[in-house]
Amino acid sequence: MNTLSQETGTLFVIAAGNVGAPTSIGSPGAADSALTIGAVDSADQPAYFTSQGPRLGDNALKPD
Repeated sequence: MNTLSQETGTLFVIAAGNVGAPTSIGSPGAADSALTIGAVDSADQPAYFTSQGPRLGDNALKPD
């Protein structure tokens, strides 16, 4: 994902996923160059099922 973004100049917007647990952001949303978004509920709070950060391995903030 990082290489593809660099080569094309494209920003990829990726769903965080539906695991609902900490450190559950997986590929491709875990890529540095991906704009990773999580789901929210009707009260504009993170939905119970949306995957959460930080990114496993380096604790980078995801979703963005």
